[in-house]
Amino acid sequence: MNLMTPEQARQRLSLGRNTIYTLLRKGTLRCVRIGRAIRVSEAEIERFIVSGGAAFENGGSNAQ
Repeated sequence: MNLMTPEQARQRLSLGRNTIYTLLRKGTLRCVRIGRAIRVSEAEIERFIVSGGAAFENGGSNAQ
């Protein structure tokens, strides 16, 4: 399992800092906590991309 920091996930998804933390806090983008560190799996990033960020689009700051 390849894990990345929220900053790396943010860059991979081309999202802003506040947006990535909002997605993590709401559980739209699932994370793993190792102590105080937050990590996002490569598989979770792929799931989010494949889903088109559907949950984010329906309730995130991209809502139209």
